[in-house]
Amino acid sequence: MEAKMTDRAIDHLRQLDHWTFLLALVLAAIDAVRTRRRLPAVVTAFLTVALLYDAYEFLVERAST
Repeated sequence: MEAKMTDRAIDHLRQLDHWTFLLALVLAAIDAVRTRRRLPAVVTAFLTVALLYDAYEFLVERAST
């Protein structure tokens, strides 16, 4: 029986590199809001784009299996 999408998503997020990535995204977002500087906002934007691309790859992989 094939695993549910939520189970696969949770397994995907359990990988150490994903946890460190999400932590970096949260820290950059907090710094961007707190300091209102351009660099943390740009870093947050790049990390958000990378997160969306990872989600896209996950969904495409799911659709092809």
